Amino acid sequence: MAIKFISPLTGTLKSIKSQFTNQEKLSKEKLKLSKKRINVKAKKNEDQRRVDYERLLERKLSSIGRPIKTIAKKLNFFDSLRSFLVNVLLGFITLKLLPYLPQLLEVAKKIFQVGNFVLEVGGKL
Repeated sequence: MAIKFISPLTGTLKSIKSQFTNQEKLSKEKLKLSKKRINVKAKKNEDQRRVDYERLLERKLSSIGRPIKTIAKKLNFFDSLRSFLVNVLLGFITLKLLPYLPQLLEVAKKIFQVGNFVLEVGGKL
């Protein structure tokens, strides 16, 4: 029959191990909570910035009497109108130049040759 030897330090080692595991669990939980607090704080700051920006856009200008947001929308309309007109004009010019495409290709080849020459000479300097 084998005699089982039990050390007097076994109980203290087990208690020390359990204390370390408990401390590890607590530190992990604290880390999770601090990360969550940081995320919540960042989200609140972002929401507050958004609200402040909306208030800024919706305040009335003293000289005009309308909110900035409505002025920005109208400017956006003018920008889109200008973009439309530029596209129509460029399309018209392109269609008018279409019959001259072969001559334009020859001119483009010469322009590219000049550009390559300039790059080669510039690269050697």
